[in-house]
Amino acid sequence: MCGLSKRLFFGQLATYGVALSEQEKALFSQVFGLEGAPGKLDYLKLDQAFEGEQQHLYALEEYYTVEWERRVFKRIGEYLKRHNQTIEACFDLIDDDGSLTISFSELKQALARFDLRLSDQQVQVFLGRLGEAGKGYISREAFI
Repeated sequence: MCGLSKRLFFGQLATYGVALSEQEKALFSQVFGLEGAPGKLDYLKLDQAFEGEQQHLYALEEYYTVEWERRVFKRIGEYLKRHNQTIEACFDLIDDDGSLTISFSELKQALARFDLRLSDQQVQVFLGRLGEAGKGYISREAFI
């Protein structure tokens, strides 16, 4: 089993000025502990919690973060691997109408297929970051 060392994790928190009481550390360990490995934290549980918190912060702050973008691309990459698809095939999968562009609605549907439930606002921001400035779509060239 592979996990994150609790000692290392809590040490890093302390380095950044986050001091947890022993009770808080115990609760954290109870929630995120790696089953069968008492000195380790479960990466997957931590990642899921962090992703949920990122979504919450995004909704509150209405800011696009590099971390949020990285997670979206990671999830798309995982989908492509699972389905043994290339980035070109992914574009074709998303471009439902064959227009060689990806519209807002096509992107939103595709992100849902990738198990990414994003608000309309988040999809719009993502579209703006990937797409042609001010045009409201992503061209095949920009996507690939």
